[in-house]
Amino acid sequence: MDSKDNEENNGANEIKLGLRQNIQQFLILVLVNAFVGAMIGLEQTVVPLIGKNEFGIESNAIIVSFILGIAFTVLGLVISWAIVKDTRKFTVLEIEDDLALTGRVRNKPDLNFKQVFLETSWMNRTLLSVSQAGLINNLIFGVTWGLFTLYYASFSVGISEIGFLKALHPGIWGVLQLVTGSLSDKVGRKVLIYPGMIVQGIGIWIVLYSNFIFGWIVGMSLLGLGTALVYPTLLAAISDVAHPKWRATSLGVYRFWRDLGFVFGAIGIGYLADLYGLNIAIQLVAFLAVGSGIFVMVAMRETRLLGYSNRRA
Repeated sequence: MDSKDNEENNGANEIKLGLRQNIQQFLILVLVNAFVGAMIGLEQTVVPLIGKNEFGIESNAIIVSFILGIAFTVLGLVISWAIVKDTRKFTVLEIEDDLALTGRVRNKPDLNFKQVFLETSWMNRTLLSVSQAGLINNLIFGVTWGLFTLYYASFSVGISEIGFLKALHPGIWGVLQLVTGSLSDKVGRKVLIYPGMIVQGIGIWIVLYSNFIFGWIVGMSLLGLGTALVYPTLLAAISDVAHPKWRATSLGVYRFWRDLGFVFGAIGIGYLADLYGLNIAIQLVAFLAVGSGIFVMVAMRETRLLGYSNRRA
């Protein structure tokens, strides 16, 4: 009887790979990420409010927003500490299953931080392609936060219209990535990444040369579509290539380059706009987007079949 009970307990506690098998933990992580998204949304709302407060707007909204921000932070921290389980055991299982399926250890399993940094940033042409695309993608996003607001304002567009136009980009991207992430599992990563970067460049040019509201709507919508094609797919490509032992480190390096795009977009392109004007600065961003897509098309290798689930199938 004891033996039977032990077998049942072992079966209940068996570690399995896959989203369906770990749906509870996945939903908890979705909730935590929702708190992160709420914080980012508050940041983008509160900072402009603080600026406008200098022009006489009451500060009650700012206080409430900061209170909400603190609440989201505390809730996210408590849930992460109390409910979210460590995933290291899944990494160990993946390595064991990978060895059992292929009979060999794949893709440089033992790398230190310096080696992973170089591998992700330069030495592996696929990871290099992904990292530069992530940087340019966030550079574009940084430019849409700042320069596009000034660009629209130069046409005497109202605040509500500017808010609508700017919301199109993350709104369309946020919804469509539910589709594009799944699509990349079927058709591949590269085939979505390089068109996504080129589409963003086209969207920027449409915004720049339209000079009327409908054209701006089309341009911002294309920016959202292009971002949706690349955003989840870039992360998937990193996971495909990086060995489980250093996957998190590689993702950290990728995020370093990706988020550096915000800095280059806000400061670098902003500085160029001061020197040469908004039109030239925005034009440069469009060329960077298209150039990034061409680089991916030429240099990147398809990674989908390298992923664990595809090797297992």
